[in-house]
Amino acid sequence: MNVKKFVILSALVLSTATCWSQSQGGGNPQGGVPQNKPQGCSLNENFFTPEMVMQNQLTLNLSDEQKASIKKIMKESVVAFTDLQWQQSVKQEAMILLLKQEKIDEAKAISQLEKLLVIENEIKKLHLSSLIKVKNLLSADQQATLASLRGASCPAGMGGSMQGERRRERNQGGQTQGNPPLPGQD
Repeated sequence: MNVKKFVILSALVLSTATCWSQSQGGGNPQGGVPQNKPQGCSLNENFFTPEMVMQNQLTLNLSDEQKASIKKIMKESVVAFTDLQWQQSVKQEAMILLLKQEKIDEAKAISQLEKLLVIENEIKKLHLSSLIKVKNLLSADQQATLASLRGASCPAGMGGSMQGERRRERNQGGQTQGNPPLPGQD
């Protein structure tokens, strides 16, 4: 394989890994749901995004303490995520510069990839931590209400997917709130 093809393939793999990471929620600290999940229930279907909780706060009868705590979690997540995004961008830029070279130093490229993966893992940890904190603030009744609002496509009350929720909203003639769906998310 010539160098040009290798560079293009490497950049494609890197961008695909980054996009995949973000579709797993790494790119959205407020809580995303994996877009390419295997059959069955995904890990994120056990959680409720802060947006979903916020959009149903009257139905859930959230206490002022719960609202304040969720707002705090969201603010902290956004600040931490923004910092990680900046770090990720500089590492991605460095990786791209390495891969554009006519002769790529494999050791440097692998080292740079490892640095990038550390940041991506931190983003995933931040995302999961935020989801856990929000869920832990909710009572069992509130969680059951959210699960029923979301839909029950998984066994034992684990809840359905946010994709299905967005699809239902569109089918009912409404616009979805929050981030627009990614290509292929429908």
